[in-house]
Amino acid sequence: MPRYYFHFREGEELTLDDVGLELAGLESASHEALRGLADCMRDAMPNIAFREVIIEIADDRRNRLSVAKLVVEVTKPCPCVS
Repeated sequence: MPRYYFHFREGEELTLDDVGLELAGLESASHEALRGLADCMRDAMPNIAFREVIIEIADDRRNRLSVAKLVVEVTKPCPCVS
């Protein structure tokens, strides 16, 4: 099975995954990235107004294969909305 690496980016900070996971294919890796994003946001709730988290999926040659991105933004309603 191929090994996939999940590099975590938040703002300017990038954390490289040096271990990776052996998964059946890119679709499985994408599902794993989405689970990671959901866990990250769940841990941050409810004290955030804005957060953007990116997980870059790479192969064993460190080629970027896919990117999963989640943005959460809480805004106050416009005063004109009743």
